[in-house]
Amino acid sequence: MVGQGYPQQPQPKKGKGCWIAAAIVGVLLLVLGAGAVFFCVALMKKGREIAEQGRNAPGAKELETLGCMPGLVLDLQATAGIMGMSDAAASGLPWSEGRYIVSCTASSSEAPTCEEVKDVYLAAVPSPGGRFVTQVTAGRNQGRQVTLCKKLYEASGVFVKDLR
Repeated sequence: MVGQGYPQQPQPKKGKGCWIAAAIVGVLLLVLGAGAVFFCVALMKKGREIAEQGRNAPGAKELETLGCMPGLVLDLQATAGIMGMSDAAASGLPWSEGRYIVSCTASSSEAPTCEEVKDVYLAAVPSPGGRFVTQVTAGRNQGRQVTLCKKLYEASGVFVKDLR
């Protein structure tokens, strides 16, 4: 039995494949994390832009006479454009029945009615470009905002329906 020995053991692998895979996964996680941060920052900028437009829109300042802090008037077509939505996509949203949202956040327990908000808005903007929704919220439930009314009106001010 000469020449028969034990089979030679295979050489151990050096393990570089695991380090390469870990480096690839690490780079992918960094890229995904940077993308998520970029997305969040861009979304916050868009939200700030929408809020600023709402505070400066015609009729918003006049809502303050009712105690609305703030009074906001959002043009939903412009908002959809800022968010990069097509008109078709925006029309499928639940608030899309009106072109504008006229929103009053009441700072006191003496909140105005949706009809009062409508009247002040139409006095400031006699010919809005389409239907609008009035909404009144107030902090009445342990500091949380509670929607008191939400109504849809034609551009002329004719009541269409309650949205609550």
